[in-house]
Amino acid sequence: MSPDRGPEDPGRLASAAQARAALAAACAQDPLFAPHVELTHEVEGELGRGGMGVVLAARDRTLGRDVALKVLRAEDPRRVERFLREARVMARLDHPGVPAVYEVGRDAAGRAFLLMRRIEGETLAARLAALHERTPRGPAREAGVRALLRALCGVADTVAHAHAQGVVHRDLKPENVMLGAFGEVLVLDWGLASLREGEGAPAPTPGDGAAAPAPLDGAARLTQDGALVGTPGYVAPEVLAGRPADGRADVFALGAMLVEVVTGRGPFEGESAHEVLARNAAGEVATPRDRDPTVSRALDAVARRALAPAPRDRYATAGAFAADLRAWL
Repeated sequence: MSPDRGPEDPGRLASAAQARAALAAACAQDPLFAPHVELTHEVEGELGRGGMGVVLAARDRTLGRDVALKVLRAEDPRRVERFLREARVMARLDHPGVPAVYEVGRDAAGRAFLLMRRIEGETLAARLAALHERTPRGPAREAGVRALLRALCGVADTVAHAHAQGVVHRDLKPENVMLGAFGEVLVLDWGLASLREGEGAPAPTPGDGAAAPAPLDGAARLTQDGALVGTPGYVAPEVLAGRPADGRADVFALGAMLVEVVTGRGPFEGESAHEVLARNAAGEVATPRDRDPTVSRALDAVARRALAPAPRDRYATAGAFAADLRAWL
């Protein structure tokens, strides 16, 4: 008993014990149960939404910080599994290019949520549209392209860190890159990432015939329905062919993004996703100089090597891609 306080009320102690027991029982049934998030955070509005979830702007009442609250829109086991994988991957990757994860759980309404750092800025896709659609050719556009190429180096650095932790993103594209108001470059949407057994071990770069890294936490089950893993204009040919893929699949996506940054168009174009996939599978790739003969041959060579159809002909690592791009800059 504290010297400043009188005897505790036995009834109050019993009520507190019962409350703790009820909470423990709820958590035993569902380890994600975390109803306190609605008490400690005030939702301020919607930041965006996608196929899986809604991202809300919220304010942490206790710490006074702005956060992003991602809530799963529809509950089914596959969506929940992918949602939790995203949280685990992001928590594993302690890097400035990956938004910090504060908490994952299930709110009082039963919805899975992910509480993470809020980033003020815009996607690389939005920045590209503004640059190539609304900025005329000339010094201003050239400066904008160089700025976005520097940002692409930041994306490659983040991906290189992920590969060192046994994580391959598998869905790199401009929509999944956030450019902050103060120069931050962050890679988002890790829900399709593959994880290799043995946390923290360096990611290998096996030859074309080597076995794929063993998936963790149901990665294989998440893709057994035959759906494409990735986005048509950025997915590597070996993934399209169903062959084993490693970090060089992400290098391919970095090359596709490089072409888009320089020219405003991806390396594969078509009237439909099927046509884009067909050109990708056939190796009908357009590099920057194919679109604009004034583009530097050295820069074109970086894109061409990253987009090589055979993994063995690409950069072995995302770090090597970033090094050559920085050398050109």
